[in-house]
Amino acid sequence: MLFISLFLPWYRVSIGVIGEDFDALAHGYMYMPLVLSLVELGYLVLIAGLPEIRDRIPVPRDVLLTGINVFNLVVVVVAFFDKFGTGWRFGAIVGLIAAVVAAAPELVIAASANARSR
Repeated sequence: MLFISLFLPWYRVSIGVIGEDFDALAHGYMYMPLVLSLVELGYLVLIAGLPEIRDRIPVPRDVLLTGINVFNLVVVVVAFFDKFGTGWRFGAIVGLIAAVVAAAPELVIAASANARSR
């Protein structure tokens, strides 16, 4: 969902009756979540189709997915609040919700595992 939301209208600039919509990629740094979403999707497809590859990747699955999703969440939150004097559109809300939904389960699992190990 985050990948798709990056192409939806995130911001609206209005001057009188004339208005212009911009997607999230108006912020140049939003290409990072775009690329990382593709990396995550490719990784998940790869390990689903070739489970033996999972053991060859040096980073544990949970660490990789948590890192990608938390990084995406931080960047999306920055972009959400860095609206450069414009109004939000529905794409910004969808993107923020998608980033939170993607990162929250990984963070909860990591926090609960950390609490159990103490």
